[in-house]
Amino acid sequence: DVNKISNNGSSTPSYSYSYDTLKISYINKMIEESAGSRLVFVVSPSLNGMDSIQFAPIKEICKEKNIPFINFSRHPKYVHQDVYFKDGSHMNATGANEFTKDLVKYLKKEGIV
Repeated sequence: DVNKISNNGSSTPSYSYSYDTLKISYINKMIEESAGSRLVFVVSPSLNGMDSIQFAPIKEICKEKNIPFINFSRHPKYVHQDVYFKDGSHMNATGANEFTKDLVKYLKKEGIV
């Protein structure tokens, strides 16, 4: 079962993105089973950036449940910076170490940790 979200009304070209409702249900189940724990959803950097519409359902769930959602996928420090990636989706050791430092700094600044 798949849901679709479209960016109609946006100034960017029109398209839709399909979501796997089973995966969304697993995310909800994980949240339920983590009661009493502090959750944070983080999207790591991507070499070419990622369209935020891909994360719309998770962002909405996080908003409803007051769970921080941190998206580094289009962070300008990392986008198109080959030095941080071993391929288009996976960071190399240098990138992972740098991202970890940036994430910890952000979490502290926001009072999450």
